[in-house]
Amino acid sequence: MRRLQVALDLTDLSRALSIASRVAEECDPKLLMLEAGTPLIKAEGIRAVRRLAEEFREIPIVADMKTADAGEVEAKLAIGNGASYTTVLAVASDETIARVVDAAHRMGGKVIGDLMCVDDPLARALELDELNVDVVCYHVPVDVQRAKGVDRASVAEVLGELASSLRAELAVAGGITPESAALYLEAGA
Repeated sequence: MRRLQVALDLTDLSRALSIASRVAEECDPKLLMLEAGTPLIKAEGIRAVRRLAEEFREIPIVADMKTADAGEVEAKLAIGNGASYTTVLAVASDETIARVVDAAHRMGGKVIGDLMCVDDPLARALELDELNVDVVCYHVPVDVQRAKGVDRASVAEVLGELASSLRAELAVAGGITPESAALYLEAGA
């Protein structure tokens, strides 16, 4: 099922909760995911994940941990505090990714593998699939898009290749607009 993931990339928990409340009022909870963004987790700690999970019980919570090491510890922190999903960077070692997947799955959670900063996203996505990551996220940061002139069509092309190659669910992140969202959905995200 396709969902809209709203990233709460803020540094103030009360503001994040206020925005999340407004979004939750306007969207069907079955079609929504709320993300405790990395800046929010860094500023407010893991309590940000816990508060979102307590306030929005019907909506899956993503803890954007961007784990690069200490996979089991970070996955347990995220899932143990109410996250439905935790994120791991695809540039992390296979061992770290495997530890995140194992810990999250044992606790009933899921893992999003973030392809940010990966040189060969298709090859690494296939490896993430083999490591049993639940969702592969093709993430082209806005700074990279601007510096390298990455356009929506090229992102959609990669998404199409990924969609036809993976067992895992596919997500996309990075500077998404209503226009690009429609194109990316059509491509398979």
